[in-house]
Amino acid sequence: MRSYLGGEEVEHLDVEKMIRRLAIESGRSEEEVRRLFEKTLEEYKETLNEEGVLFLVARELGLSPAYETPTGEAILKLTMLIPGLKNVTTAGKVVRVIPATTFTRKNGSTGRRAELLIADETARRRVVLWGRAADLASEGIISVGDVIKIRGARVRRGLDGTPEIHVDHSSIVEPLSEDELKADLASLKDIRPDENFYPLSDLEEGMVDVDTQAVILSIFPPREFTRPDGRTGRVGWAIVGDAGETVRAVFWDSSTRFLEGLSPGDVVKLLGVKVKQAIDGGKELHLGSRSSIVVIGREEGVAAAQISRDYKIADLTPGLIGVNLTCRLIHAFSTRTFRRSDGSLSYVGDMIVEDDTGMIRVVVWGENAKKIQLVPPSSTIRIVNAYTREDSRGVYLQLGDSSSIELISEELSPIPQSILEKAIQLKYPMRMISQLAEGFYQIRGTIIKASDSVSIIHLCTNCGQKLTLEYGKLRCQICGLREDSDILLVLPIVIDDGTGRARVLLYREQVERLIGLSKSEILSKLEEYGLPPDAFPVELSGRQLLGREVVIRGLVKQDIESGEIIVRCDEIEEADVREECMKIISELSQL
Repeated sequence: MRSYLGGEEVEHLDVEKMIRRLAIESGRSEEEVRRLFEKTLEEYKETLNEEGVLFLVARELGLSPAYETPTGEAILKLTMLIPGLKNVTTAGKVVRVIPATTFTRKNGSTGRRAELLIADETARRRVVLWGRAADLASEGIISVGDVIKIRGARVRRGLDGTPEIHVDHSSIVEPLSEDELKADLASLKDIRPDENFYPLSDLEEGMVDVDTQAVILSIFPPREFTRPDGRTGRVGWAIVGDAGETVRAVFWDSSTRFLEGLSPGDVVKLLGVKVKQAIDGGKELHLGSRSSIVVIGREEGVAAAQISRDYKIADLTPGLIGVNLTCRLIHAFSTRTFRRSDGSLSYVGDMIVEDDTGMIRVVVWGENAKKIQLVPPSSTIRIVNAYTREDSRGVYLQLGDSSSIELISEELSPIPQSILEKAIQLKYPMRMISQLAEGFYQIRGTIIKASDSVSIIHLCTNCGQKLTLEYGKLRCQICGLREDSDILLVLPIVIDDGTGRARVLLYREQVERLIGLSKSEILSKLEEYGLPPDAFPVELSGRQLLGREVVIRGLVKQDIESGEIIVRCDEIEEADVREECMKIISELSQL
């Protein structure tokens, strides 16, 4: 039961739960304890609240809910803390410290939060430190092994259902005095810090807040994603292993910072981990804001080959890690450059490969994406330490920074057109415009409308922001005056295939291909005609756009308000009408 007082949510004391606990610990029936509680409550109703009555009932049942101190102060044992208690005094030995993190409240202001795990001989409980109290964990004032007393705390229910001790500006956290440690609280000195590390093979789905020790075998950098509520999150992962097993460790949001300081071969303690089921039915370790990592050593010579094995394409299923594949390159799509959240440039590209069991799409990140552009089609390559994913088009491979591509042999023999078309449709299935959903597709149609000019956007080569022209000079709002720029060409067109229309946005090389001019030629013509540097009239290209038959491959989106189909073009080519007719005739002849 909850109520709201002064706008703050307050958890009431769960009397029934406390009665059940006292019954279990005393060996009495719940009904007997309840009668004793009601009798004591009636006797002391003018002087004690429910919490005080429960304290007296515990005493009468021969239980010791609190430590005896020289000053007579009641310090509750951790097992006696239940959600709803306020102004609590308790004590324990610090067995884990999770440093402070900064968060943003709903009103836009920022706050700080840190956590401790404390223990006594009865239980272990999480302590959440808010505001200035969080600095106790970050500045080394409190460390593992300290025996502390907490006064003026609140007890709330944690996400996992267990009681949590919440400490704010009105609470006091202090070390126990020597006199207190010599009395009933002396047992706290003998509590050992967390050293209960599970082997990976002993971890089971559903375990929470567990610790394990492993070697970092492979690291995949964090990426950003958008949650269903529109908020941005971050996720990254690593492959870890011990003598008995290898598993994936998934790092969420603030915990992704741990990946920045790790490298293959690091021996680490993974603290506060959740164990969940992986896509392939195995298990994964999940780390969040309450998790931490401690590097305790190195194991040299750890390589991807230690955790990967050879597969055939037909054997690939979602959720596999450490995939090695010897295959033939059928087609490499163009590589796209993008900026990471830290402002650095990176690359992503796709290729289609095959072996004697099938064909598969491969998404390649980082420097490997540039490498695939240098490999001739039909060459034999070896992919090492990839991992599998699944989307609406089926299972595909991904290569991260810990993956590699090896060229086994170059072949100059052409790929048959039928195989090439099949490969391209693995990434871009052919659809009529009326059949399109959101995703990657290939469409064919006639250009019925095109912008009169190509937009020329100057981007900062340092941060990627759009530049403005001030008194003939390019300026970035972040980096200041710029001598050069990254030029982005943009040209919108509309195509019709008889079943519907789609607006297509062409960028960079795709614009150059359609109008038949390179970027440098476009800039030269602007200078020649004395035109502004932000737009190029299409008529100066000498190309007629309307009526041309084209094939478009790209990412399809649908405007929520208008319902308009919008395609971000990745590739464009002229439709070969003669080839299409020959293909239809060939297919008809086989009927």
